[in-house]
Amino acid sequence: MKKSQLLFLIVWLSFISFFIEVFSGFALWFAVRISRAIGRNTFIFKYRTWVAIHEWDAIPVTAFVLIHIFLHWKWIVKMFKTLFKWPTSNR
Repeated sequence: MKKSQLLFLIVWLSFISFFIEVFSGFALWFAVRISRAIGRNTFIFKYRTWVAIHEWDAIPVTAFVLIHIFLHWKWIVKMFKTLFKWPTSNR
């Protein structure tokens, strides 16, 4: 697999995983509380299921971000050197 294809895959997996994290966080923060307030015990899933989804999805989100940083590390270093113009040795 080419590096560009790998990066494309990582970006899309990150997007999907991040979307799940955001949606489950929204469900925990807003929808489940409203469901409980009106006397229902569930919003698609039960509360503990939402917590489990939210907690377990944090693992792939973190992994994809770390992989993304690792795959772009040379570019990150180059940009820091360019932006901050760190002195280089003239040996």
